[in-house]
Amino acid sequence: MKEWLKVKEFAELEDISERAVRLRKERGQIKAFRYIESAQGGRGGKELEIHSSELSRKSVDSPESEPAPSNTGALAVIPNTETSSNLPVTSAGSLPPEQGHGIVPALPQTSISDEDRKTALARLDLIRAWEGYRSSHPGLTADIDREFQQGYNSGVIYQSLHTILGNVSVKTLYRWKSQLDGST
Repeated sequence: MKEWLKVKEFAELEDISERAVRLRKERGQIKAFRYIESAQGGRGGKELEIHSSELSRKSVDSPESEPAPSNTGALAVIPNTETSSNLPVTSAGSLPPEQGHGIVPALPQTSISDEDRKTALARLDLIRAWEGYRSSHPGLTADIDREFQQGYNSGVIYQSLHTILGNVSVKTLYRWKSQLDGST
């Protein structure tokens, strides 16, 4: 089997569409890939190739095999314009000193918009403010939560966050806090 596969070849072996292959790459599910100069390539004359280690075991062996182990090898390759060779970037970023030109580490691709990022940060700020309010005010938790909610929703406190998030219930604050606690 070839070491590097074109998208079409990879899709046929995995029994998925070419678009599904590209989506896996965009989502970071395919980590070993490279772009090569090609007359048939897409935008910019570059064609995507995927390392054969990214094939699932069922594509290589029998259907009873377990899935392929995660790959920690090459993440991306960017053509070296000075020597016109393709150089792999490893997860540790280690390269021989003489091969440092044209290499950029592959960063995880995120598709979060600026608006979504702003909302997420506002939620985090609101949860921190809520926790700070609860710790600095004595009394029953339910009463303190209701007090915070009324002050926030009326725009008396944290107006900039209210502009981004709008009205929020105490139940929503608990849900966001739970999600945040689960993500760390």
